[in-house]
Order: sequence, then structure tokens, then C-alpha cells
Amino acid sequence: MQEHDNSTRFAGFAIAIAVLTLVVNITLFATFFGSVPAADEAVGPTPVERAAHLTEHWKALSALWFVEVGVYVVLAVSALVLVSESKGGIGWCPRRAAWSAVAVGATIQVAMYAFMLGGYAAAVSVVATEPGLLDAMYRSALVLFYAGNVAILFGFGAAYASEVKHARVIKHRMAWVGSIVCIGVALLIIGVSATDVPFVAAAPPALVAHVLMAYLGFRIGTSRPSVLR
Repeated sequence: MQEHDNSTRFAGFAIAIAVLTLVVNITLFATFFGSVPAADEAVGPTPVERAAHLTEHWKALSALWFVEVGVYVVLAVSALVLVSESKGGIGWCPRRAAWSAVAVGATIQVAMYAFMLGGYAAAVSVVATEPGLLDAMYRSALVLFYAGNVAILFGFGAAYASEVKHARVIKHRMAWVGSIVCIGVALLIIGVSATDVPFVAAAPPALVAHVLMAYLGFRIGTSRPSVLR
């Protein structure tokens, strides 16, 4: 039993550290690289302008993305640990479903970054003759980005919601706040994905949600063994 408790707490701390790393990366990206200069702001950047932006900042962007690959691998594995350690026996339970959604979302994010790191450089090199290739890759990456983030946020929202009833690691009021914020930001991202609004516009509330995600991981990591059973 103590081994299970240690695994759960370790997963909680790993989630907290991983998500806080994401907060730093999101802040850096939104501050320095989130806006691609465009000649026509109403239309948005062309593939050639996007290629120039990627070429200029490739070293910094690829470094950020490699870090995020590692972060999402840690998040996926930690979520799977919490799935296996969730109380309720074999089968479906709210907490197991919540952490499964987080694991799925994190896996989608890993696939997205592999797609970007492996494909963007090749697409940029032929943008003069095949501009549609970079545009298609960018839009495909966006789909993965939105899907992964929505799954993660809904998962954390559900994890918080499970604490509303049981209050095992989070007090009732905080559980409500965490659940509403995470699910609300997930719905906001769905709205952004259906429009031409850049994701940078949703960055501030997304950062708040990530801080709450890290807090839940920290609370799991610092909970007493008797609470985790």
C-alpha cells in the first residue's frame, strides 16, 4: 500500500513540475514568438511570412518545443500512474476517466510537436514553390494543438470535479473553482478554434488554468497516505 501511495504522490509532484514548466514556456512563446508579422493584418500571415518567422526564430522555437515534448511525456506517464492508482477497482470511475483524458491529451501534444519538429523545416525549405504545404502542416498542427489542450483541460476539470464530492486532496470551494476554470478555458479554446482569432488571445486564461492544474498536482503530491487510499 505504501508503494502505491508513493507512486501517487510522485506522479502528483511530476504533474506540478511539468505544468509549471509549461507556464514558463507559454509565457516565453506568447511574449516573443506568438505573433507572426503580416503585411495585411486583416488577412493574417502568408505561408512565406510564416516561413520567414520560423526561419528567424527556429533555434529558440525548436528548443522550446523539445522541452515541451519532454514535459508532455512526463504529464502523460504521470496521468497514467494516477489512472492505475485511482480508487474504485477495475472499470470506470470519474477520477480514472479524468486522468485518462489528461493522458490522451498529453499524448496528442507529443504527436503534434513531433509533427512540427520533423515537418516544419522541410516545408519551409520549399515554401517558394509549394507554399500550400507549410499552410497545410500549420493547420494540421493547430488541430492537434486544440484537441490535445481541450482533452487535458477537460481532464483536469473532471479531476477537480471529483473532489467536489470527496474532497480527498482539495477543499470543496477550491474544487469548484478549479473545475469551472479548467472546463471554461477548454470551452474558450473550442471557441477560438472555430474562429480566426489567434490562440495568443486565450493565453492569459490558459495560464490561470495551468496554475490550477499545477496546484492540483502539488496537492496530490503532498497529501497524507491515508487520504490517497
